[in-house]
Amino acid sequence: MQMIKNWFSLLCYCLFHHFMFVKIIVQFGLLAATPTYLTY
Repeated sequence: MQMIKNWFSLLCYCLFHHFMFVKIIVQFGLLAATPTYLTY
């Protein structure tokens, strides 16, 4: 049971950090795309 709990917490930890990483990439992408929108 302890092993399953550790694996589940590790999975949640990885998913959380993957989500934060994707969020940061999306924010940088929006920042990079903003000047192109402003020029039109």
